[in-house]
Amino acid sequence: MITNERQYAITKAQAERFKETLAKPDEHGKTLHPKVRKAMREGLQSQLQDLETEIAEFERLRDGKVTTIVVNSIVDIAVALIQARIARNWTQKQLAEKLNLPEQQIQRYESPRYKGAAVERLQEVADALGVRVQEVVTIEQRQFGRSWLSSTKSTHAPEGLTTATSSAWSSRRLRSLPTAASPPPGPRAPPAPGSCGTTAC
Repeated sequence: MITNERQYAITKAQAERFKETLAKPDEHGKTLHPKVRKAMREGLQSQLQDLETEIAEFERLRDGKVTTIVVNSIVDIAVALIQARIARNWTQKQLAEKLNLPEQQIQRYESPRYKGAAVERLQEVADALGVRVQEVVTIEQRQFGRSWLSSTKSTHAPEGLTTATSSAWSSRRLRSLPTAASPPPGPRAPPAPGSCGTTAC
């Protein structure tokens, strides 16, 4: 992320060098394998695209084209404060003066994205920039598995099984379910008198 004009100038210069390299004839055309040349070129194009994305983002912020910044986590709030400063067209020095801090302190804050800064400091920065932070806390519902009762009575095979495996799974599940023809075992009735010839029964 580009945070100041100096970084912006450096990033633009890097992007121009990548463009020049890609525009030149391939000096290793006869010495490298075609797949290697293709991978190298794609790597350069990917890096150039990343640089151009950062440049475009900085220019949009600096030119006042961004008025609302959406964050999806608490960590993103720190990045949003840097973006808000750029959108205000403030330098790090101007923000430091507003907070009665040395410019180097703002640089130290922004370099690691305000990592280690107290929440109170983040609020002071937001107040100095005139940023209104509206947070929405959403409590996600936990996804519980099926209950024991529903899982033991299900005869549907899990997704991803082959036809043969699904049939075997269903057969095992059906055998484990009680049926009307086979009630659960109860107490054994005593034998009828005279049905055995020994006293052991």
